[in-house]
Amino acid sequence: KDIQNEISALTPSVLGEGTFMTHKLLLTAVDNKICNILTDMSSMKCYICNASPKQMN
Repeated sequence: KDIQNEISALTPSVLGEGTFMTHKLLLTAVDNKICNILTDMSSMKCYICNASPKQMN
C-alpha cells in the first residue's frame, strides 16, 4: 500500500512552458521474493505449481 500511495502522489513533470508529462507506474517486474510473499509459499517451491526441487528433477 505504501508503494501505491507513493505512485498516487506523483506530480506531473514540467518539460517546458505549458508542457507537462504525467507519470503512470505499473508494478510489472516480479521476482521470486515477491511471488513467495504473494502466494505464501517457500522459496524452494515453484510458486505456480507448488512443486519442490525433488519433484522437478
